[in-house]
Amino acid sequence: MSTEVKKTVHGWFLGFASILLAIALGVLFSAASDLTDASMQFNALTVKQPRFADFVGPQRYDMLMKKATKRPAANPAQKANAEAAKSPIDPAKAPPEPPKAVNPPADQPLALDAAIQRTFEFFSEYENKLSKPSLQIIKPVVAAIETGSPAEQSGIKVGDTILTVGGTKLESVMGFYLALSDKPSPELSLRVLRDKRELNIILRSPKGIIFHGNNTGIKFALPEDVFYITEQDAKRLAEQYKNDFMSTIPADWRTDAANNLMQMARQLNNLGTEMVDLNNAKPIRIKSSDLIAWQHKRWSESLEDYFSQRRLLENKVIEILGGFGDAISGLVAALLFFGIALLSFLYNRSFRHKSSA
Repeated sequence: MSTEVKKTVHGWFLGFASILLAIALGVLFSAASDLTDASMQFNALTVKQPRFADFVGPQRYDMLMKKATKRPAANPAQKANAEAAKSPIDPAKAPPEPPKAVNPPADQPLALDAAIQRTFEFFSEYENKLSKPSLQIIKPVVAAIETGSPAEQSGIKVGDTILTVGGTKLESVMGFYLALSDKPSPELSLRVLRDKRELNIILRSPKGIIFHGNNTGIKFALPEDVFYITEQDAKRLAEQYKNDFMSTIPADWRTDAANNLMQMARQLNNLGTEMVDLNNAKPIRIKSSDLIAWQHKRWSESLEDYFSQRRLLENKVIEILGGFGDAISGLVAALLFFGIALLSFLYNRSFRHKSSA
């Protein structure tokens, strides 16, 4: 074979090896890029948080926000403070500012138990806020007595009108609940009106349990959607929610779910008075129990969707890693082929130089 032919063959051989090496590098870089994109998608994957606006509906939510922005000043004290801020005050005569309470920001996440407890505090405030107008006009007349309760054991009868609790005069059922909240005790002194006679009755807890509004055994004739949630009731409901709902959510996601519900409960409570009378023909009242059920359903669905997307990405990453391994093997083969071609080309050129000499 002539020298020129050999030169051409080795040159084409080296060129072909270079093309293979470039293709192998391109495939490797493409696999690396796909792996980077999949990693970014994996890191960006999150559980979609249920939103309060989705619960009430976009149109109704806009109405609520408009109502909230049109609220008048909350109370005379705030008005007085505003007026005082407008008038100059001698710094020497100004009263000292009270210490500011250190509360976590509204959007700061809490630990699981704290978030659940705070959630049901919001719910109790909301429900009590809506029930308050009715509770303030209903007379404290005993409508029913729980069997075996302290009320039954103390001799309270159906039809009794409770006049005082611990010396506090009552005008309504709301007054009864507030009196028990203000003076928690395992023993209550009641004055009741029965058959036009006033009687003094002592209500005692057999196990020293502190009385609150709903554990005395006294029942009042209240509408179905009117009730009063005490602090103890809120704690009991929080524990029940934790056992019934949180147990169905994976442990790693329970704190996020609880904080999401807490934020929604905060919004519900903030818009409490606006949640009623959205329709003049038929007032609307949203129940906190409906919000709890809806949020849990949406959170469970979002979690299922998250894990589904995560499985797809994991399978994609496994596929990319397989292709990445093939790309590395191809690169090694291309490098070896290129090395052989380069050595062959250099050897042929060196041989030609010696022959010409």
